[in-house]
Amino acid sequence: MYSKCPCLTRHVKHSSRQLLADRIVHFFLNVANKEAKTTVRHFGIQKIPRMTVYRVLKRYLERGNSLYKKSPGRPVAPGTVKLKAKVRMLFENDPHLSERAAATTLGISKSYLHHIKVKLLGIKPLTRQKEDINKDE
Repeated sequence: MYSKCPCLTRHVKHSSRQLLADRIVHFFLNVANKEAKTTVRHFGIQKIPRMTVYRVLKRYLERGNSLYKKSPGRPVAPGTVKLKAKVRMLFENDPHLSERAAATTLGISKSYLHHIKVKLLGIKPLTRQKEDINKDE
């Protein structure tokens, strides 16, 4: 029912959620004359969940803007960006390169290389296929 809703998918980019929040607040201020029910009805027709609209409006009324807070935690080191580029280039040049050999080449651990390759870059790990024994028959 809500599969097309950008706020329900887990891996939605932060910018698209922010755009939705900005749309909700803009409608709330300029069209609905600061009426929450009218705003909820309008976005309900567009299949945006009611609680999403109410949360955005609550955040706007509390803080005065619709901005999401920055994610907590340590910021990404600038070296990680360069390392991601090196890993991507390494596997684009030779997709059959093993993670062990790539980690040795780059001087990082195998687990960290796997994290960068699969989680950050989205490169699927390739596994060697076993040859079919009955191939000759």
